[in-house]
Formats: sequence, structure tokens, C-alpha cells
Amino acid sequence: MSLTSKPSADRPHFVKWLTPLVILGLMLLLSLFFSIYQLNYNKTLQIQNYQFQNNAMAQRLSVDLEQGNVGNAVNQTNNLVQDKRITKMVIFDQQLNQIHSWPFSQKTPPPNLNQDTSLLQKDYWLKQDIVFNGRIKGYLYTQISFEDALFHAQKSLYFGFVLSLLFTFLSMFFISCHQRFYRQFVQQLAFLMREFKPNAGTHPKAHKYYPLEMFQQDFEALLQEVKTREMYQNETVAQLEKRKAFAETIIETVQHSLVVLDKTLCIKRANQAFYNLIEDQEDDIIDLFLPEFIPQILEQKNDLELIFSGEHNQYSNQLTLTVNNKTKHIRFTATRLNQIGHASQLLLALEDITSEITSARQTQLAAKMFQANRNAVLILDRRNFVQMSNPAMLKLLQLQNKKTNQEIRGELQQIIPDPLQLKILNNILSQPKNWQSKEMLTINNVKIPFEINYTAIFDKRGEKEYSILQLIDLRDSYQIERLEKLALHDELTGLPNRAHLMQSLERTQINHQHKQQNYAVAFLDLDGFKQVNDTYGHDAGDLLLQQTAKRLRDNIRQTDLAARLAGDEFVLVLKHCHSIEVLQKLAQKLLTALTQPCRKGKAEFSVSASIGIFFVTRDTLHMDINQQLKLADEAMYQAKQAGKNQVIIR
Repeated sequence: MSLTSKPSADRPHFVKWLTPLVILGLMLLLSLFFSIYQLNYNKTLQIQNYQFQNNAMAQRLSVDLEQGNVGNAVNQTNNLVQDKRITKMVIFDQQLNQIHSWPFSQKTPPPNLNQDTSLLQKDYWLKQDIVFNGRIKGYLYTQISFEDALFHAQKSLYFGFVLSLLFTFLSMFFISCHQRFYRQFVQQLAFLMREFKPNAGTHPKAHKYYPLEMFQQDFEALLQEVKTREMYQNETVAQLEKRKAFAETIIETVQHSLVVLDKTLCIKRANQAFYNLIEDQEDDIIDLFLPEFIPQILEQKNDLELIFSGEHNQYSNQLTLTVNNKTKHIRFTATRLNQIGHASQLLLALEDITSEITSARQTQLAAKMFQANRNAVLILDRRNFVQMSNPAMLKLLQLQNKKTNQEIRGELQQIIPDPLQLKILNNILSQPKNWQSKEMLTINNVKIPFEINYTAIFDKRGEKEYSILQLIDLRDSYQIERLEKLALHDELTGLPNRAHLMQSLERTQINHQHKQQNYAVAFLDLDGFKQVNDTYGHDAGDLLLQQTAKRLRDNIRQTDLAARLAGDEFVLVLKHCHSIEVLQKLAQKLLTALTQPCRKGKAEFSVSASIGIFFVTRDTLHMDINQQLKLADEAMYQAKQAGKNQVIIR
């Protein structure tokens, strides 16, 4: 630090006030510039505003001049010139003859628009053509005054001048106060230097030159000593900061939540993991009561007091915490921060064990589900050795009373000794991920149909660790499926029976009602079926019915339905029929197919059919399905009465 300059009292007087004078000059120039800018802006804005008014006035005057209504034009002009900023207004026709002027009625020549554009001009002439349908009907001249703009600019200039003087006086006052404060500061600093260095300021000429010249040597020596002490202090502080940063880094990187508590259970320190635990990322929780965040900690207060008193060094327990409607299971450990005497603070380490508890519960649940599964399950390792099997598998193998679950561990061939079936299972186990198939396996000399579900379990490296085989016995489902088919299908022809027909017809009606589409119900009866039975026997009649069912299935769409009611009566449900013409073509196609001969041994016989169709349109979509069948049956009888082998559509 150098203090070689002389005291401010030795400087020339004008140097002290040079800065305030420069500031005054700059502020005066700024005020002048602002006044000029304001005057120019107001004038420009005023010219644009009145130019817009003149344009609107010229449009209204054009109509009056076109119609020769000069009086109305004069009245409109008089209404406009009530504005104080308009000093003159003159209207000329296209030959520059004056029509009207304000405020003078004498003749006025057209003003010279090459007017003065200086900054201090007081008025300005505006010209606007009066145009009607593209033709000039006259001219409107308006003189506007800028006295208001000049007055406001003058006020701004005066205000800026006064403000500049006021700011200059304040600057001079501030400089004077600053110099006074500087002198007081030097005197106080000299007094403090004498406290550290008694011989400071004792030079014979110190009373005159000490503040800046003689004081410099003593001050630099003192400053060097202060720097030396500061260096040692900085080194000490740096070491402490490193230790503090190292400790804080360890605390923040610990995955467990750490909280430092005082005897009142108020939080004195917490790491980021604790903020994450309570899901509070914004508020500062220091010096707040811990039970506000973890209420159950109050139940552990007596045990924590034993740590504060020194009777215990550590205490652990578990509690539950509810955060944002989520329950967390917490394991905590309280530790004394000082090992001698009574503790003033303790460290509380909290660990979220929710996932561990959930995983344990899921494991227990999975084990119970594994034991309770009604399907046979095998768990094999990567060598395809059986590791576990559930009771259903023991029951399937008839080993539940002979061997335990431990005794059937081993190779898969001990359970499935047949080589072909073992090969099937090994092929399934060689699949990369999951597999599902239906296979016939022989268990205890009984062939059983199974649905085999295979699932692979992989380790962290992506290698297959376990394989799960689930064998679902399909005997019951096959039996149920067969019974359901017998209940809904005709045993002779395989076609749906009456029950199946009524269910399908009801679904068809509901679907077509929703879509507002047409469909048809066809009633079909064979012509001459009784003669075939009487002539060739019932076997021939059964064959004819089977051939008829096949021909019906082959000649209708997959979306349609063919059902057998009884004897030689059949019903067709024809969906999405757009017109009667489509039904007629389909019916003729069916008649042609049904009249084809049928052979049994050397015998050959054929029959025809009578078909009655009820066309269900939008008007009859809500009709009862039994009524629809009845109408189709009546149409079929009409076809028989008309000579058979015909089609009647209603």
C-alpha cells in the first residue's frame, strides 16, 4: 500500500470540486437533449394525429362536395376547429377556389407547404386531398400550433436544470462529509497503530506529515505483520476447512439418513438422505422438532435419554413413517457423539427397510402361492435338475404319501422316464425365454393331456439360472368342453342346436340394433326326406342330413350360422344383408347345392328344399326373435304350398 500523495488540504481548491462541476455539465447536457427529444417527439406525434383527423374529415367532406351540400361541409369543419391546437382551416375546390375558411372569411391563397421545419417553429400546415370515387373534389388545409409542445419542452428543461443544481449541491456535500470522515479515520488508525507499535507517530515532524508520509513506514511495517499473522491464520483455517469438507463429504455420501439431535430432540444437522427420506427438498429443517417429521420418535424418548445421560452408548429399534400417504418402515440407530460424561448431542442414523420388508412379504406370499397352486409345478436349475416341486406335483406322481419334497430332487428323467416325452420336455427347456404348448404325457401309465407353461429366470449377468415348468391337467377342461359342445350342438350333424341358435340369434339382434343394420332368418325344410327314410332306411336318412349340414356350411359365409332344429328342419342366420336381391341369390345357390345327389353304396338319391326367409330391417329390428322364427317358418310353408323347391322372402 502506498500513501505518498499529499493530504487533500494541500490540493488546489478547484480540484476538489472538479467532479461536481463535471457532473453538473453532463446533467445539463442530458436535460437539454431530453427536452429536444421530447419536443421533436410531441411535434411528430401531433402531426401524425392531425393528419389522421384530416384524412377522416376529407372523406366526409368528399360526399358533401359531391352532393353540393356546402353548408353541411362547413358545419363539419366548424366542429373540428374547436380544438385549440388548430389555428386555421381552409377548404378549396379542385380549381383552388376557396370554399370556406376559418377563422377568417376573407379569401386566402393556398398556403405554401415549403414551410420552416426548424425545431422552434410554432405552427405547421397540413394538406389533405378531398377524393370521391378516385377523383379530386378539393383540398383541405389545416394549420396546427406547437405552442403546447414548446411549453412542455421548456418546463422539462427548467426542471432538469433545477435537478442538476440540486444533485451537484448534494455531491459537494457528500464529498465534504467524505473528506471529514477520511481525516477522522486516519486519526483513529494512527491511534490504533500506537497500540500495536508504541513509537508510531513520534517523529518530530509527525504533527505535519504523519497522516500520509511518516505514517506510511509505520503502516507498512504493521501491514506486513498483519499479513504474516493472516497467513498463519489462513493455513489453520484451510486445514480446518479441509477436515470439515472431508467430514461433510462422508456424511452426504452415506446412503443412510443422518440427523444430529440435541437434548430437546431438535435437529442440529441433517444430510441430504434425510431430506429424501421425509420427501422435503425445499424447507430448512435445522432447529425444528424432529417429532414433527417422525412422530413415533417420541415413543423412544426414554431410551434416547439413557444415551444422553451416558448409561448407554447406542440404541437401535424400528418404527413406521407415513409420508405423502406412503408408509415407510425405518430402522434407526442412536449413537453418542462424545464418549466421556453426559452427551449434549447424539447421532441418529435411519435406514429405509421398506423394500426389504416388502420383498420378504412377497417371498412369503410367493411361497404360499407355490404351495397352494393346484397345477403341478417343477423348478429346475441350469443343469435341468429338479430343485423344488409343489404338493400338486407330488399328488400327480402319487408320491405324497411315499416321499418328501427333498426325496424327489434330482434328474428330470426320474419323474419322466419315457425317452420320447423326456425329449419333448428337454426341447421346451432349451427355449430362450418363455414357451407354451399342449403335450400328451404318460404319468403312472396314464396318458394325460397337459398345457405346459415354461418360464426362464435369469441372473444379473443375463444367464439362465432357473427354469419353471407348470403342468396344467387338461382332462377336466376337455371333458367340460366336450359336454358344452354336446349341450350346444347336434350330435348327428355337428351343427348348433336350438339352444345355440337362440343364443346366437339374440346376440345378432343386439349387435345389429346397435349398428342399425339388416339381417335375415331363413327356415329350411327338405322335400322328400320321408321317402328317403322309407325307401333306403334311416342310415341313408342320417347320411342325407349330414350331407345337407355340410352343404349348408360350405355355401354360407363364416360370419353366418347354420343350425338344425329337429328332423329335416334347419335355420340359417344371415348377418349383414343389405338387400333382398342378395338373399335371393344366396337362396338359389343353396337350392342348387341341396338338390345334388347323395350316394350310399350303390344307391343314389336326392331331395330338394323349401326355404322361407324373414328379412329383418330397421323397422323390425326390435321384434322378438321367436316371432322372427315364426314368420320365417310361415314363409317356408308358403314355399311348400307353391310347389316346393322354392324360396319365399317376407
